[in-house]
Amino acid sequence: MKFELKPTDPFDNQVRARMSARFRGPKDNSSKIVGGVFFVLGLGLLTGAYFVGRRQYNILKHWPKVDATVTQSSVTTGRDPDGTTMFGTQIEFRYVVNDKEYKTPATSSYKTSSYTEMKRQADIFAPGTTHALLYDPADPNDVRYDAGYNFSFFLAPVILGGMGVVFAGVGALVWVLFR
Repeated sequence: MKFELKPTDPFDNQVRARMSARFRGPKDNSSKIVGGVFFVLGLGLLTGAYFVGRRQYNILKHWPKVDATVTQSSVTTGRDPDGTTMFGTQIEFRYVVNDKEYKTPATSSYKTSSYTEMKRQADIFAPGTTHALLYDPADPNDVRYDAGYNFSFFLAPVILGGMGVVFAGVGALVWVLFR
């Protein structure tokens, strides 16, 4: 069997040129718009991550500590939008700031489908135990019992920053590849 290469039909080349001009022509700015929107959205998410992260860092650096006694501790139950049962913790603390006693409820900073994880946290903060809290000097009822240099305390800025990098990267890639 013998194969022959046929010369390309000039009509095919004209069709290819027209199709290429149609999708990559100078009048088609949709890829620039899509790339720009993704890039700007990514920069917005990165900006949000910066401000949320800076707020968390300021809480750690500038809010004073106070020893607080747990008065109540329980595991809470709820459902997320797709019907999964989610668990959290509800803890009430009693503490004194500037000779004034406060009784403040606090909830866990995240919820999970793992009952045992939240039960473990509720057990750590069992009634009668004493723990250090950070409180807002402008509003001593605003407390953080889980503040620290840990993943869960900085989860929001990490997620926002990751999404920002992805969106800005996709935007830049679309802009460069389809310009």
